[in-house]
Amino acid sequence: GTATVATAGGWAEVRGNQVQEAVIPPAPVGTVIGVVVTDDGVRWACGEGGVARLREGRWEGYGEAFQCTGLWPTPEGRLWIGTTRGLLYVDADDVIREHGEGRGLPAGWVRGVVPAQPGQAFVLVQNATESHLAWFDGNRWYGYTIPDFQRPLVGLGRVGSDTVLFTSGYAFVIQDAARGSGVPLRPLNRGERLRVLSYRARITPEGVAPSNTEPLPPRAPARLAAVPPNHPTLEAPGFVIRPLGPIGESVYAIRGSGGTVFAAEQNRGVVAVGTQGPGRRFSSQDLVGPRDLQIASDPRGRTWILAEGGSVAQYNEGRLQRVAGPEGASCRSLTAASRGVYLGCTTDTRNLVRVYRRTDDGWAIALERQLTFGVAEEEPAPEVVEIPMLGVRDNEEAWLAVRVRMPDGSGPRLRGLVQLAGESTTYHHYYATPEKDGEGALQIPDDFSAMDLNESGMVWLAALSGAVRLGNHQAIVFGEARGVRGEVVSDVLVGSSGRVWLAAAEGPGYYQNRSFEFRMPPAVRAAQPVNLAVDSQGNVWGAGPNGLIRFDGSNWSVFGEDAGLPTQRFVDVESDAGGRLWVLSEDRLLILSAPEARSATPE
Repeated sequence: GTATVATAGGWAEVRGNQVQEAVIPPAPVGTVIGVVVTDDGVRWACGEGGVARLREGRWEGYGEAFQCTGLWPTPEGRLWIGTTRGLLYVDADDVIREHGEGRGLPAGWVRGVVPAQPGQAFVLVQNATESHLAWFDGNRWYGYTIPDFQRPLVGLGRVGSDTVLFTSGYAFVIQDAARGSGVPLRPLNRGERLRVLSYRARITPEGVAPSNTEPLPPRAPARLAAVPPNHPTLEAPGFVIRPLGPIGESVYAIRGSGGTVFAAEQNRGVVAVGTQGPGRRFSSQDLVGPRDLQIASDPRGRTWILAEGGSVAQYNEGRLQRVAGPEGASCRSLTAASRGVYLGCTTDTRNLVRVYRRTDDGWAIALERQLTFGVAEEEPAPEVVEIPMLGVRDNEEAWLAVRVRMPDGSGPRLRGLVQLAGESTTYHHYYATPEKDGEGALQIPDDFSAMDLNESGMVWLAALSGAVRLGNHQAIVFGEARGVRGEVVSDVLVGSSGRVWLAAAEGPGYYQNRSFEFRMPPAVRAAQPVNLAVDSQGNVWGAGPNGLIRFDGSNWSVFGEDAGLPTQRFVDVESDAGGRLWVLSEDRLLILSAPEARSATPE
């Protein structure tokens, strides 16, 4: 009932919902690639330096030093070991049966093994350019392919009593031709009988001897080998293959447990695959926050996202990869300007805040300030808890939304904006005065939900009392009396052609030429967008509990489940410089590009 987990930082054990550090020394195999616990309770680990097993609290090296690709225990208590140059079968009394390309195996790099009867197995192997399915009947190897099968192969697994072949998006069941139906596997080669090298394993109590060669880079999945022209028919066991169904979009690893296979998919977690196809999906909820999506693109076009807990992730080749944040800082806001990507952070020193800019060497301090909130030195000042919103202009003037705990212990709550310009600090909040809070201090609502600095010389805020504009030495609140329907504004967005878009309580609208326009198609109002974004093409997007909307400058479109999206309940939307649209729903983050939509009929 205990799972042993190998991580980059050491070993852990999982019992139920409890995770704890395991008292296991580092395995002497380099980077751990495979871990199994056999029926006799022995832990095995393999990696780029070979195989080791843990007995009586100590690792011992097993066999020669080679690069391992995986471990597959058999029902009868034996073990298959995949390597980059063949397959090993660990028999009784530590006898190794070695299978290589020169002994019938059609290729050397082992990607997956499904044990069958004692001593038999289905194997997926590949060389530099192509993959082969191979069957060992206990005496000889047979190599197979599937004519015109174009999908790269990821691995093999056992689902129920069947062998299942996995690509990055689909699963296919392989069965004996006598009991199954489907497309026949085409035999390509047949090895000689009993061409197996047998020897006793070399046991090294101090660990595995280091390899004399550099570890080979991971090999990408390859397509099955083509059938050569006029290839003769070989006598071989008959197998057929048929689709089990789609399992995802970017599966990259397969692991089995009993009759269930777990397929790992990039950025989407793990899906359990059973006899009826894909079942329950397990996914992490700790990378992206559940409500506020913060995306920024730097001048080189790289996309950055603020992850849950204040860490940072970069979108790289289809993956979100965590990036170390500034040391000694807690960062809760992310934005971009012409000089790069910026983080708004608190520090371990009370009320010392910093704005960091991303450089080639990491994170550099762009601004640092000790906030006093205009309170005399002998008086208690509000304590900064976090900086949930950040705006930076091209001259590195920064605007920080600050969440504070008040001297009377109340809070935490937002307390307006702090403006950092050069050496000056100005506090804008509900009771602000120039004498106390700095020259140019303006009275604004303390609490707001969004901020936009993209209109020259202006700052727009979305607040419960309406849309707030700071600029020209004044703060103006646009509420119901000034044309904002429903008054409550959840987001504000500076668009093109002098339009400022609002997500208001009674639907989206915009401010242009000193007046507001809220006459929108019924389908757009029904979507109830609460957050807005503008993409690299100038399209305005809105996300809400009833769908995703887009305005292309002339027409509105509405997206929901009928447009192929997995949900229509959306929380936030952002865009990046690569033309991608990032949409946060209640339980997942979607990345969209050029989706099809249905047009909303204008009123």
